[in-house]
Amino acid sequence: MAGPVVWPLDWHAVEEAGFRALPACHEERHDGAVWRASGRRNMRNSSVTLLEPLSGEVADILEQVVRFSAQHGIEPVLRLPSPVAEHTACLGLQAELSRLGWQALKPSLVLALAPEQAVSARGGGGGQLRPLALKDWLSAQGDARAEDPQARLLFEELMRAVGPGLQTWAWRDGHGGDQAFEDWHASAMLYDDGQTLGLLNMLVVPTARGKGVARRFLAALLANFAPARPPIWLQVQADNAAALALYRGAGFRELYGYCYWQPKKIS
Repeated sequence: MAGPVVWPLDWHAVEEAGFRALPACHEERHDGAVWRASGRRNMRNSSVTLLEPLSGEVADILEQVVRFSAQHGIEPVLRLPSPVAEHTACLGLQAELSRLGWQALKPSLVLALAPEQAVSARGGGGGQLRPLALKDWLSAQGDARAEDPQARLLFEELMRAVGPGLQTWAWRDGHGGDQAFEDWHASAMLYDDGQTLGLLNMLVVPTARGKGVARRFLAALLANFAPARPPIWLQVQADNAAALALYRGAGFRELYGYCYWQPKKIS
């Protein structure tokens, strides 16, 4: 049974929800970090995430990351949440990573919407919101991402491993001239861990972009879980100005950030 909702959200709790919502083929925990490998699927589930300040030398943990990555056939990647990077015990960590030849990639933000946050209904009409069967959602995601067959099969395997709490939704828009409404224009995954909702893999099909579909879809999703809506969290790359404007306009606020560190490639 879920416990009481805690706000503001603890970043550790959101990280744990993220690990469950985006599972890895292999996961182990030691030395204040979560070590995950899933082939070459993506950095989120094929990296080492520091959850506690380092207790040893930076060079030592990087050596372990490189060794772990080689064992599992993935690129060496260290994922560094900002609460760890900004901890007093880690001052100078990022400078030391740069000195050792590692570079920061894909800076991202984790945003959250408070449970009591009123959400404007503006832009939430003009379409249909429905649950989407997992197999149909996986097919739509794979088609939109144009992944190779092996990557597509791995993604489907990982998503089916999420288990209870996984919800997939689709939006059929009423705007843009598509009177037949035969195709879904947007889809997303929600992960409910009993205390929070994680909004992930939100996707608008290319032909529907630039028409306000994402705004209407997001408004409909938020309204669907009102009034007993728990806190909602999501992650977005820091340079995605359009997505940040969308989420901030809906009331989401920054909870923390993270970035990936990887050895610089020598050309």
